[in-house]
Amino acid sequence: MKFKGQKIKSSESKTYQVHRGEDTYEFTISPLPFGWNRRMGLLGMLDYPSPPLKSVRLANGQIVKDKDGKLEIREDFSDPTYLAECNQVARLLTAVKLATVLRNDTNVSWEAVEPTSNEKTAWKAYGAALADEIEASSLEEWEVADMISAAESIQSSTDLTERTDDFLDQ
Repeated sequence: MKFKGQKIKSSESKTYQVHRGEDTYEFTISPLPFGWNRRMGLLGMLDYPSPPLKSVRLANGQIVKDKDGKLEIREDFSDPTYLAECNQVARLLTAVKLATVLRNDTNVSWEAVEPTSNEKTAWKAYGAALADEIEASSLEEWEVADMISAAESIQSSTDLTERTDDFLDQ
């Protein structure tokens, strides 16, 4: 898309600092591009598993049946395998999101190479490789989450500042 024949400038970026003792690391973070979540869905990065079903039991262990005598079943959101699979999806998605947020930082490099295809297995392997790199980097989980949150707030804070300025000019 062009505006008045010109390519639209990329969005604002801001600096995010991580402190380690006397050392400070400055990262340049940028907001996620439009359509990022839709693209991740198409690439299989949002494919969360369905929880397994289990029969409903009373406190005494007796299985509950409905009025027709059929077992009452429900989703088991506490199943350990299901929870592990959900955590893995979230881990891979967070890693790809962080790499996207840091895409304009010339000081950051990754050993993992972004796939050129839309193959779901390639993207999941990319997410896993990124996640391994992030874990090895010594970034704390809260720092990763905070960096992503800060990048997501760039656009909304810019819009709010512009709206406030417009309001005050009236």
